[in-house]
Formats: sequence, structure tokens, C-alpha cells
Amino acid sequence: MIKRFSTYLLTMLFCILAFAKVEAQNWVMEGKAVAALGNLGLYKDSTFSSNTVSFHKEGALFKLLGETKKLHEDDSQKQLYKWYKVESLDGKTGWLFGDMVVVMLPDDKVSDAVESFNKKKFDFKGNFGESAIWVGAVTGRDIVSLNGESPVYREEFLMITNESGQSKAIVLNSNNLFGSTHLRKMEIEDVTGDDIPEILLQRISYSKKDYYSNLNAEIHAFDKTNLVKIFEEAMNLSSQGSDSPLKYKYLDAKPGKIRFEYMMPVDCNGGTKCLKHFTDTYFWNPDKFMFEALRAPYRTPVKAVAKNKDIALLRKPGDDNSFVTYLDRDNMLRVLREETKTIMVDGKAKQQIWFYVKGAVGKSGYVSAKEIEFINISHAALLNSYYHSPTSVIDERKFIKVETSDGFSNR
Repeated sequence: MIKRFSTYLLTMLFCILAFAKVEAQNWVMEGKAVAALGNLGLYKDSTFSSNTVSFHKEGALFKLLGETKKLHEDDSQKQLYKWYKVESLDGKTGWLFGDMVVVMLPDDKVSDAVESFNKKKFDFKGNFGESAIWVGAVTGRDIVSLNGESPVYREEFLMITNESGQSKAIVLNSNNLFGSTHLRKMEIEDVTGDDIPEILLQRISYSKKDYYSNLNAEIHAFDKTNLVKIFEEAMNLSSQGSDSPLKYKYLDAKPGKIRFEYMMPVDCNGGTKCLKHFTDTYFWNPDKFMFEALRAPYRTPVKAVAKNKDIALLRKPGDDNSFVTYLDRDNMLRVLREETKTIMVDGKAKQQIWFYVKGAVGKSGYVSAKEIEFINISHAALLNSYYHSPTSVIDERKFIKVETSDGFSNR
């Protein structure tokens, strides 16, 4: 009798787990997923004064059933959120307050940078298993007044939900009283060489206080069942200034290796500054579960050649009367610095970009940025396309290239 009862309990437990597995995936694909950002209580009604139905741990998944029309104060009375009516995986229904829950976004509200991954499945192997990717948000308002208005508080998350209904979260976009962060590019590829996909993000942040911007690259990976940030690097060499692509680092990732390439001014002879080409290389160390620098940044001269034959070398940028000599494609040039000159064309100010260069024959001067081509640089084509048409808008997403085991990712 006891043996039969034990078998019955095991069968029931198996059925419950199987049901939860099916429901977890279905709720994501139906666009009804809600996930807990922390430990929280499920309330009987949409008020903190009502009874608690059950408690749930961080990462728990729910199905969205409804929501309040109005926003309500949180416990600290600093922000306003909605209440959401949900169903848990064990069949309980109740209400969750919106300050700690991620609510799945409709397909048409998912940003371009992540839409190709939304509702797709990836196998994170034994660490977290096969999981569904989705995008959700925490949305509310700050009660603190800003210019007579209550600012919108919003965070968008990349959510990773496995077959057991457990979810992990990574911030993608945010907007609050102090500034905003925006996802520019995302890749889900194996960059550690262990045949398990990692998540690579490129995000740009803006401060409302000083209007600076910062471009960052991050890599997240599963260490067993924990999702951790294994790498982070600032991709811009300055937070303000010109729109020159020289202000950005170029990231080239392939399984087991990350390489950054960039140009920046350093001290030269005579107390002047000149451009140097730098490369930083990192290799994956599985024992330490981190990328480690191979060596100190490697620097070399910035090299270029004339785009066409017989380009003018001038002592002063844009001054034809300061002609020095003609250069052709046989002349190897060292690019020492970039300068911008403003000229008037039809009564309108127009900017010209010039490079101060030194030729193999020892003569130095200025050449138009449109007249030279960078060489011996991985992202030379990207730089040349900009400088040959400097009115084009710089696309920061192109400063990341991810190489997979079977080719390049070009999402």
C-alpha cells in the first residue's frame, strides 16, 4: 500500500513538472510572460493590505491575466507602478506589484536591436538548458517632480527562461531621472570557445546632467546556473568631442579570443602629440572563468597611402598656396593627427577633415582625409568609408564584429 502510494506521488510530481515545463515555454511564445526580478509576494487583491496568497523567489515565471488602469505608490512612496493579475506555474492566481516584475512587451514594441532574438530558443547546455529568449519591461513614474512633471521610469530587460520556468535578466534599455541607456547591438554566440552561447551587448548611455555619452561592450555567460558578466570594456575613448570614428574602439571577437583595435594620440618628440595604432588582446581562461589580457597594449604607427596618384601635400590645411609636393600610392604615409577646418560654402559653414602626415621621403604636411586610405588596420574599410564621405552618420554597431566557428555573425 505504501509502495503504491509512493508511486502515485512520484507520478503526480512528474506530471506537475511536465506541465510546468510546457506552460513556461507556452507563456513566452504567447506573449503572456511575467517574471520576478526579486523575491516577492503574490497578493489576493491589488493592494498591500490584502492577504498574501504565496511567496515566490527571484526568477519565477507567471502568466499575465490583467492589470490595473491606474498607477499606485510603492512602499517608499517615491515611484508609481501598476498592479498585475497573474497565474503562477503551480496554478495560483493573484496580484503582483509592478516594481519588481518584468512584463513581456508586445512584438511591435521590441527594439530593432533585439527583435531577431525575441521568442527564439537557445541551448545553454547543462548550465541552464534550452531556454526561450524574450524582452520585457518594468515601467512606472518617479513621484519626484522634474520641470513640473513626473518623469517616466523604465527599464527593458532581456529575459532568458528555461524549461523549468526559471528566468534570468539582463538590462537592455533604461530611462530615469538621471539619464538613459540604449541597446545598440546584441549577439548570442559562443565567444569563449566552449560551444555554449554567450550574450554580447553594446549599449550607449547618456547623462542628463552633463550630456556626455558612453559606449560600452559587455559579455554575459552562464557559470553553472548563474548568469554573470564576464567582460566589460568602454568602447569610446572620450565621452564628448567630434564625431570622428577615431573616438571609438573596434571589437573583434572570435571563440576564445577578444581583440580591441583603436587609435589615440600619445606624446611624441618635441612635446607634440601623434596618433598611434593600439591593439589589446584577451584570451579566455576557463579555469578562472574570465578573459585575461595577453600583454600590455601593442602600439604601432598609423599607416596610410594616397587614394589616387598625385594628391597635394600642403603646409596648411586647405591652403593651396602652401603646396609642398605631390604624393602617389607608392608613398607610405604615417598619419600623425586629425584636424578639422571650417570653411564657408554658399554662405554656409562646412567642415573639412585633414590629416597631418609624414611621408617616407621625410616631408610632412596636410592631406585631405578624402584623399588617403588607412592600411594594416582590421577596420580600415570602416574608417575609409567615413572619411571619404564624412557627412555620413557613424553607426557604432559596425565597431563590433563577431566571428563564429562557421563564419561571421551579421545580424
